[in-house]
Amino acid sequence: MKRQLSGFTSQAGRAAFLAAYDRVLGELWPVPYESVELPTRFGSTHAIVSGPPTAPPLLLLHGAGLSATSWYPNIAAYAERFRTYALDTIFDAGRSRQTHLLQSRQDCAAWIGDVLDALSIDQTAILGLSQGGWAAACAARFLPDRVTRLGLLAPVGALARFKLPYWLVFRFPYVLPKGDGLVRARKVFASMRMRPDAPFLQQVALGAEHFGYQRPPVFPWAFSDHDLGRISAPTLLLVAGQETLYDPRRALARARRLLPNLVDSDLVPGAGHFVSAACPDLVDPRVLAHLRAGTRRTAATAT
Repeated sequence: MKRQLSGFTSQAGRAAFLAAYDRVLGELWPVPYESVELPTRFGSTHAIVSGPPTAPPLLLLHGAGLSATSWYPNIAAYAERFRTYALDTIFDAGRSRQTHLLQSRQDCAAWIGDVLDALSIDQTAILGLSQGGWAAACAARFLPDRVTRLGLLAPVGALARFKLPYWLVFRFPYVLPKGDGLVRARKVFASMRMRPDAPFLQQVALGAEHFGYQRPPVFPWAFSDHDLGRISAPTLLLVAGQETLYDPRRALARARRLLPNLVDSDLVPGAGHFVSAACPDLVDPRVLAHLRAGTRRTAATAT
C-alpha cells in the first residue's frame, strides 16, 4: 500500500472547510475560546481552548470525520469547571497539519503526550468520543501516569469489533467515492439518530468532500484483554443504546469484566452513536460527576 499523509486534497477545499469551521465557532460555540497550535512529532496540532486558565485540564478528543468543533453542544458545561482543550485529531479533517504517519496505538499515545508537553501539562483528564475514545484509551494504556481520569463515550474499536460494513469503511476509507459531501453527511448522521445544526453539518460535509486520510489508515483495532487490564485510570463508559457500529451490550460487558477501575458504566437509552452531541442532557451530568470525583496518580507502568 502506498503511504500517504492525511490532508486536504486542494487548497480551495481546505479554504472552504476552514471557513465553515470558523462559522461553527462563531455561531455555535457558546463560550469564549482561543486557538492554539501545538508542535508534535506528527505535525502541528490545533486546539480550541476554553474555560478558566487556573481550572483543572480536560482534553477532548472527537470522533472520526468530525473535528474539535463537534463539542459545541457540551462545551459550556465542561468549560465552566475545567480548562478544556478540544483537539483537532492530527489525522482527521480540521486545523491540524500532519507531517508523519501514525502507525500504532503507541503512536496515538505519543501524539497525545506531545500535546501535553506542548501545553506544559503533566497530568490531565481525557474525554473521548467514538474514535476519540479509542485514542483516549491508547493514552491511558501507554501513558498511565499522565491520565488522571478517563471518559469513554461510545468508543469504537477498543471494546468490541466493528460490524462488517463499518469495518470496511474504517479499514479502507480512501476507496469511498467523493461525490456530494452534504448528502453523505446527512445519511451518516441520520443513521446515528442525530440532526446536527446546519453550520456543523456543512463543515462535516466539506471535510468528507475535500479531505484524504492517511494510508495505511489509523484503524481502531480492539484492545486485548491484557491491554484493557492495564488501563488503571478511573474510567467512565457510556455506550449508545442504539449503537449501530458494534454490539453495545457486548462492549459494556467486556469493559465491566476487564477494566480494573471502571467506576461508572451504562447504556444511554435511545441514543445513536454520537452520544455526547445527541443526548447532552443525559451525558454531560454523568461526565461532570465522574470528572469532579477527584483525581489520582495511576500506579500502572506502560509495559
